Amino acid sequence: MVDAALAQIANGTLALTASATNFIEATRAGVISNNTSAWTPGKIPLYIVVTGASTVTSHTDYRLTAFRRAGRLAKTIADANTTLAANEERNEILEFTGTLTVQRNIVLPLGAQQWTVFNNTTGGFGLQFIGATGTGIVVGMGKRAIIYADGTNVVRVTADI
Repeated sequence: MVDAALAQIANGTLALTASATNFIEATRAGVISNNTSAWTPGKIPLYIVVTGASTVTSHTDYRLTAFRRAGRLAKTIADANTTLAANEERNEILEFTGTLTVQRNIVLPLGAQQWTVFNNTTGGFGLQFIGATGTGIVVGMGKRAIIYADGTNVVRVTADI
């Protein structure tokens, strides 16, 4: 799933790090990469592959997790714009905490999808929920809203509550 739409990525080969846990992931454009640290925010999880000195010892397929909608994400954000990782944006409820010194952006995928968001930050500033393109909406500090990404823009379904 890429931005809530089925996508096909061509087969290929990828060099894995020996004697390590390899996180294999894709960009929204379908470029495959791996690292040995963790999932990269904004990329789509595909597999975790554990390797020995010269062979694969186990693997876990994460491709189908894109079909599941998870529950609630509680995320403390730094005083910076934040792009949600693929596993984060699948949650139906998004709650953000942290202290803001200016209004910050939460960048969401633009596939058709709806969230209930809660700006539980301090500092007196709003969070703007926006995609990589198009327009977004601001949810004030201490407010909740239901928002929707329509493929181009993020729009408000309900008033702040």
